Amino acid sequence: MAISEEEFDSSVNANTLKEKTVIVADADRKDYVRITSVTKVKTGKHGAAKVMISGKNIRTNLKAEMSFSGGSKVYVVIPVKKTYVLVDFDEEEDCIYADPLISTGYTEMETLHCNEIEKDRVKLLLETIKSAGEDAVIQFATVSCPGMVLLEEIAVVGSKRSVPKRARG
Repeated sequence: MAISEEEFDSSVNANTLKEKTVIVADADRKDYVRITSVTKVKTGKHGAAKVMISGKNIRTNLKAEMSFSGGSKVYVVIPVKKTYVLVDFDEEEDCIYADPLISTGYTEMETLHCNEIEKDRVKLLLETIKSAGEDAVIQFATVSCPGMVLLEEIAVVGSKRSVPKRARG
């Protein structure tokens, strides 16, 4: 698969990278690295300056080190974090139905496809659902980059029994 500009937020020269920026490490595998340190190395008379990057792979949480020529283009993404309340986990359809938590207004329920989420985190969410029981209110956060969704911060935040029902009219 070739990298396309449209798929990622932007591209920058390697010598302009800064800490906390998220870059594309491998577009085919949808691997992203959050930069923890940037070191610029000047080479000899005729060589190009090098940029050494250290960071963490945001999917595997493993340390990553890369080097680029100073003028080479590096794709940058801006991860989007969302918090949801679980509505349903459909094992047959392999989908998670959830309501996004927003500060104001109304938004429709979203469908998250399990094949886009790391299997271990889907398994952990399923275990949390089973251990918490049917009346549990489960909240989770996701971090999204193109082609990848990470489940984070899975927590039981209450019980459906403690939430007052709306008056019917």
